[in-house]
Amino acid sequence: NVVAAGGITDGSFMFSSNIDAFGEEGSFILETENGTASTETVEIPTGSYNVTEGVPVDYNLTSIACTGTEASVDGGVYLQLQKGDIVVCTFTNTPRVGKITVVKNVVEAGGVTDGTFGFTSDIDLLGDFNLTTENGTASTETLEVPVGEYAIDEIVPEGWNLNSVSCVDLNDVNDDEVELDSVGVQAASAEANVTEGSDIVCTFENERETLTIQVIENSIGGDD
Repeated sequence: NVVAAGGITDGSFMFSSNIDAFGEEGSFILETENGTASTETVEIPTGSYNVTEGVPVDYNLTSIACTGTEASVDGGVYLQLQKGDIVVCTFTNTPRVGKITVVKNVVEAGGVTDGTFGFTSDIDLLGDFNLTTENGTASTETLEVPVGEYAIDEIVPEGWNLNSVSCVDLNDVNDDEVELDSVGVQAASAEANVTEGSDIVCTFENERETLTIQVIENSIGGDD
């Protein structure tokens, strides 16, 4: 079974055992659908058996439970089957996840504090999106995502400068500062490394381009 987390409900899991009926040398793969998968029920001789899961790197093995007989559980299942035993052993996995939020801040310039900004990302739950600031700020929802590295790119609107980009972990697992080549770049990418238990906030700060204008009144002739 797979406990849904970070948008993941299914995966592929490899097992090893000394039960020949499960496959060559007792090895087999279960691919879950809607969070569950199982082998066929097989008849085997009485005796001692073991089943272990090769846990994928992006999952935790949350629990192992067997019904129908006493079982020793220590990273796997160890059984002593007697005549008539009908045993079901369930391995439950949970995806390893962290959290991520994207924040847009606008520095007031020329009386402008708000705007709409487009982003692209390779985060399945986020994809491509827009943030429209109100009173100088906006953010996505905080999303639970699988562990891994993610790219978030802002496409800077014409007439705006991108001042800074940073990704910080509120849980202090990791921090990533993004260096810009220059103020006024038209695109920048935040590389967010989401680890298990991290709470990443990536902040993009923009400022409206401004110019200085001066109006001079000259009078020629006329009365003093």
